[in-house]
Amino acid sequence: MTHPTPDSDMTRRRALRLMAGGAAVSCLACGSDFTLDLADDADYDATLDALHAADPLLPGGATNHAPMGMDALVALGCGGRVCGWAEGYAKQLQPMPVGTSIALDHRQAALGDIERRADWVATWTEALVKGDPATVVAEAWPDLAAAVGAHAFHGLLRTAHAARALRRADTPARRRELAHGLGYWCAARTLLPGQPGTQAQGGFGVHQALAELTPLPASQQIRGGLITPRLVPALADATLVDVVARVDLSAGTATDQLSEVARAAARLFVADGGTSFAFLHGVTGTSMLRELAPWLSDAQLRAGVAAAWHYIATLHVAQSTEAYDPTLTAQPTSRSQLLAGVAAATEPHTFKLVDAALREDAATGDPLFTAAAQLWVGR
Repeated sequence: MTHPTPDSDMTRRRALRLMAGGAAVSCLACGSDFTLDLADDADYDATLDALHAADPLLPGGATNHAPMGMDALVALGCGGRVCGWAEGYAKQLQPMPVGTSIALDHRQAALGDIERRADWVATWTEALVKGDPATVVAEAWPDLAAAVGAHAFHGLLRTAHAARALRRADTPARRRELAHGLGYWCAARTLLPGQPGTQAQGGFGVHQALAELTPLPASQQIRGGLITPRLVPALADATLVDVVARVDLSAGTATDQLSEVARAAARLFVADGGTSFAFLHGVTGTSMLRELAPWLSDAQLRAGVAAAWHYIATLHVAQSTEAYDPTLTAQPTSRSQLLAGVAAATEPHTFKLVDAALREDAATGDPLFTAAAQLWVGR
């Protein structure tokens, strides 16, 4: 895979695509007449089938969170809410365009073309009719790993939520959902300038590297609106490109590194006050890599974790208001308190963040994660 230099024409084209595309902050243009029309006895798979008529993007360019929210609800023990919640959420969706499978020799050229998202979904739907899901994901990984953060992690997120649901039960509807995740990810694929660790400096790890970065002045930051365009002012930051090259992500296993990057993302979220959609996605996106880990080799997972760190570092430069503090700690929040917040919520980011916080708390024991989720739940 070729990675552009910061001043290359390819990087400029990618920056323009970043500005044109984006990840969900909220429904920016609701009012669609899309409905699910579920039967009274509809289950998880029937709801997915109905949702597969919907575009992965909302009107206005934000992201359709319905299948991700469904999987998070099940993981949180709220499976009984899935169908009713999805019916309400679906009112803001729009129909999926008709797609045609992309021929193998045309796929490289179609990567990152968001207008071909329906074609990409058709491509992976065809591959997953009989193909082993784990094998399909592993084979797609070389094209996707460096784009883990594309569209604020949403291609990865939808794919990983689909993988977890499919491991609970291998059904045609869940295979199609995995195809929708992979298809959205391929269509949304963009690469940030540079490549983590190309000039790795021993011991210059996740937290040290972030601490060396200086956020842009407020006058240069883009606040509000879709998340992905907010990164654009940071893309030309020379220090960021240098730090990305020097970061050392080799210590321990890939899952060790995943824990450190997730911890850094949570720290940035907490430091920012716990109300930013932008920093929230650093936590949920990095954490959901754990749900793809069973299908990946250590080297493949490590590549994804490196890309997650790259996105988070760029987000820090683009959106933080203060320097990264690697010593920041927080008081934990109980599982029961977070689940009470989920029970009262309808917004899918709440489901996804609490899901991620409890997963990371179980994996690391770091109270930062439950504290981060409580900041969001209690905002």
